[in-house]
Amino acid sequence: MQQASGVHRVPRSQASKHSNTLSHNEAKPGPRGGALPPQAPLAGENARRAFTLLLAATLLCAPAGALPAQADSRTPAPARGQAESPSHFVALTVLGSAVRAEGAWDSGFGGSLALGALRDRPALAAWAAAIDVLAYSERSGGRAAIEGAIGTRWPTGLLIGLAGGPVIELDDLRRPRAGGQLSVWIFAGVVPYLRAGTVEKSGFFVDLGLRIPLPVWRW
Repeated sequence: MQQASGVHRVPRSQASKHSNTLSHNEAKPGPRGGALPPQAPLAGENARRAFTLLLAATLLCAPAGALPAQADSRTPAPARGQAESPSHFVALTVLGSAVRAEGAWDSGFGGSLALGALRDRPALAAWAAAIDVLAYSERSGGRAAIEGAIGTRWPTGLLIGLAGGPVIELDDLRRPRAGGQLSVWIFAGVVPYLRAGTVEKSGFFVDLGLRIPLPVWRW
């Protein structure tokens, strides 16, 4: 007397057909209706908006150190003809900017080493010399520059100034390209600036940036 088996055996022909059906279903690509189109890169646009907001916040929230000190009637005025004592400094500066070059927006970050002095007189209130390095975020390479800067508190009382000097652009694909740049800046604790310049073959560029000075030594 034969006993019933607990395992149901499928004929080989049906098993082979079932296996082929599964393989065919797995090979079918899924529906593409839910796929989202790739978004265009927004790095340059985001950088420009971020630095515009930083500049606006800096100008609206300028600390008291950026404003001229009020004269105190109890403080004796310096004797006439007495030499002023300028405050010399060496500073490291962190900088970032939105960069417009070769018809496209990019962002850049870098730093500088500066030597200068601050004075009490309103006409020539500050001078500095600096070596700047800026690296691009999206494009290859960056720029290096030597700048001289002068500042005045006339007529607004705020410390504003000009800076300029030679610049060289470097990247991995082309030879170094020389040029020049000119900046307008304002001291408000941090230093927002607007820079324009040109380099050979690459043409005109504009920077909208922010410097954060970190004094290293004063005397």
